[in-house]
Amino acid sequence: MSVPQRSSDATSLDSSLEVLLEALKTGENGNEKEGLPGKWQWKKELDLGINYLINAANRAGLKCCRKVFDICFDNSTAESDHLLCNSNTSEGCARCCIPTPTVCCDLHNPQDFSSFSFMQSNPPAQPQRSRLPKYTRKRSDYNLHEALQDWHEDKTAAVFGWAALNDLGPSLLMTNALLDCIIDCAHHHKIHTTQDLRKETSWTDSEKYGEEVIAIIRHHAAPLPSPFNTIPLRSGTGLLTAANTPMLSRTYTIHPQPSPSINSLSMSNATSIGNHLPSVQKQCITCGNCGQEGHNACNRACPRHPSHTTNMDLANKENVCHCLCQVHALPFI
Repeated sequence: MSVPQRSSDATSLDSSLEVLLEALKTGENGNEKEGLPGKWQWKKELDLGINYLINAANRAGLKCCRKVFDICFDNSTAESDHLLCNSNTSEGCARCCIPTPTVCCDLHNPQDFSSFSFMQSNPPAQPQRSRLPKYTRKRSDYNLHEALQDWHEDKTAAVFGWAALNDLGPSLLMTNALLDCIIDCAHHHKIHTTQDLRKETSWTDSEKYGEEVIAIIRHHAAPLPSPFNTIPLRSGTGLLTAANTPMLSRTYTIHPQPSPSINSLSMSNATSIGNHLPSVQKQCITCGNCGQEGHNACNRACPRHPSHTTNMDLANKENVCHCLCQVHALPFI
């Protein structure tokens, strides 16, 4: 009787299994430590069987996940007694017979495990909500608040019933903080569509009830400010007229410019109005001693400067010392 020879693949697989068994025994022996280790001496180590299972595709000579299970759980030592259970047939007992699996593992039959594959995908980033400045509520904001509260209660009673409204309140559908957020965004005109409502409030029912909330906002919210509204200028920046022109020692020279018509005023040519402002000349310096322009009382150009007085003028004054006459008599260097 001839004994069938084993193939080279089976021989290499047995050798790899022996290496795995030796590694498992070495790992078990290495885990036995004398004494109790300290608190900070514990080191997290991956179990050797789990390590071989994870890296089965990278282990030379192994390349099979089922073999790791056979060794770690002793599946290879299980013996079938189906022939002893039913000796009347050559196949033995069908219930006790260990069937040969048709699918080995994900390395040998990857197509059978395609439904278990997991591909982690990062969800798209949600758009950030707007940063709203502080403000003071107006009458339109309070009207919107009352309208949203009425809709809030009616919708909660219609969806969940009056018992839920009486026991849990209208916050079951929309919280009070979310309602205040809608009012703040409506005041600053940030909500126009259901997408804006979802972005600003993160309300989970925005797609379901968003259109009703948008209709209430459009009916009660304050209108958008018109870009053609006139804003009065401050008195310091307005045009110089006879009513607001201050009384100065010297008058301004104003060159009149043709004023644009009302029909020509628009946003496109609003910047050109600044070019038609009247040109104002700079005020000249006036001397307080002689009253002439172009110098002050301390300047030697003034005819009444002390340097231009004669000795006779100083001599005729009673309170002037005669030494000053001698000083002024000296030639000026």
